Amino acid sequence: MARRRQYLERMKDVFFRNKSKYDVIVHDVDPPWRNVWRNQAGSTLPEHPDWGEWGANWSEAAQLGDIVYALTYLGNGIVLAGTGWNEGIVYRSVDGGLTWSSVGRLGDSYDILSLTYLGNGVVLAYTGEELYRSADYGLTWGVVAGLPSSLGAFANLGNGGVVAGAYPAPGEIYRSADYGLTWVKVAELGAKVSVRSLQYLGGSGLFIGVDGAILAGTQNWAVGIKGEIYYSADNGNTWANGEQFGGLTGWTEVKSLAYLGGGVVIAGTRTGGVNPDPGKIYRSADYGLTWGVVANAGDGGGVHSLVNLGFGIALAGLAWGAGGGVILRSVDGGLTWSSLGYFGDGILCLTYLGLGVVLAGGGDDPGKIFRSVHHHV
Repeated sequence: MARRRQYLERMKDVFFRNKSKYDVIVHDVDPPWRNVWRNQAGSTLPEHPDWGEWGANWSEAAQLGDIVYALTYLGNGIVLAGTGWNEGIVYRSVDGGLTWSSVGRLGDSYDILSLTYLGNGVVLAYTGEELYRSADYGLTWGVVAGLPSSLGAFANLGNGGVVAGAYPAPGEIYRSADYGLTWVKVAELGAKVSVRSLQYLGGSGLFIGVDGAILAGTQNWAVGIKGEIYYSADNGNTWANGEQFGGLTGWTEVKSLAYLGGGVVIAGTRTGGVNPDPGKIYRSADYGLTWGVVANAGDGGGVHSLVNLGFGIALAGLAWGAGGGVILRSVDGGLTWSSLGYFGDGILCLTYLGLGVVLAGGGDDPGKIFRSVHHHV
């Protein structure tokens, strides 16, 4: 409880220190919600004329060999995709996801489960057994030593900092300060805790953030196999556990997290077992301290991916339910969600390229890349 209070006091302090600098003004326009951030001088930042279309219209852009588990954007049109099921292959695009070429298989891996871009051309790829690192925008790769084989999530802290969480249990937290070259264990969340997602809440640009604040989405076998939120205010050195997600039967894990700015965070759950509740989207307006359900995945399965496009627009990728792959879209900061339709067997990953361009990776075999653009792109 003491750590929870410390976290809360820090969040309050950050909010009130920034309150005079940034005002959030809600306008009733079409779409019905957006944030206009203004500074002390009263000037309003220019609005993009097409933001209302962002993430709304999709088409198939490419087919890759296997299921697309991971996507990450490196800037300047460069995107990496990680595939798996038969072979863990990295694919690379230099035109914003329109065309792709194979970089090759990472060792003897069968899966590329995650890709994390750290800046300065450095990318991390996790195969389910080993962590690989590239320092040349994904062209060549080498194995990173000194980490356990079980890692479930990564979060970029900026300036070369990155944290990783272990999956399955115990929920160990590792941190690197040199772009993933060397790592140290800094914490353990619990003997029966598995880390499934991590989200850094540090601010940049227009978003009011909190340097050092990290959320971890977990699966905790000590509390009836429920999803549970943990939070840290000191770059992962110490943690406190928060709200639990899940029903009376089955199991739940917090599979995805996304920070929308201004203290608003969304979380997606994946469920299974005997008579489970469907996956859900939860929303917090106080940096992850308290949460409420805002959407139900229903037949769409678990919420495997979440992405923030700005202007109150967020997307959720659903996978492997009876309804197959579905993309949900929110235009009011995650308060309400609508379905954009069916996209094969599952949407396992989403990445935002900027100016309304979004890519989604599908769970079909062969795997598919879907692309969303507005009409000026």
